[in-house]
Amino acid sequence: MLTEKCTFNSRIAFMKDMEVFGKLEAKMIACESLGNKTKILELLQKTTGDSVRDSMKSAWVLSTMTEEAKGSLDEFVTEIITCIAKSQVGGTKRELIKCLILSGHLESDQKGFLVDKLIHFMISPAEDMAVRYNSMKVMQRIVKEIPDLKDEFHSALEISMETASPTYQKLARSMLKGQ
Repeated sequence: MLTEKCTFNSRIAFMKDMEVFGKLEAKMIACESLGNKTKILELLQKTTGDSVRDSMKSAWVLSTMTEEAKGSLDEFVTEIITCIAKSQVGGTKRELIKCLILSGHLESDQKGFLVDKLIHFMISPAEDMAVRYNSMKVMQRIVKEIPDLKDEFHSALEISMETASPTYQKLARSMLKGQ
């Protein structure tokens, strides 16, 4: 579990210079950034920058933060949705959508926009399978909150299965049966 008692220097500024960037480095930066609105916003900004490497690292730090401290990014849901929409990098989108999966709530004035993006990701054969899978998981949660979206979600599941992996298809079929 992350704590507020981190004893290392700021690493966000040096993230792009790190040759080796693994789970430990992501946890250290997540620990340092936890509860620091300025650092979280800086990480979110980096997810939409020109550097693919910095974008993916920043998104990984943010998803690590939500894994370690559930609900830690709840107040940033709108910003995360905006970053998902702007990102062109599959790995970045995957990690940002994972932040929404692990979020304590999905309240945002951008929820309709989010639904459109997630359905687009689900049915797009060009999208990374992990992005499609994570989009499906968030949509499942949204449909539980807004049952009126069930038919649209089911249609997207059926379309997405045509070009999906067997694992994705299996989960999609179970969602179709269970809802």
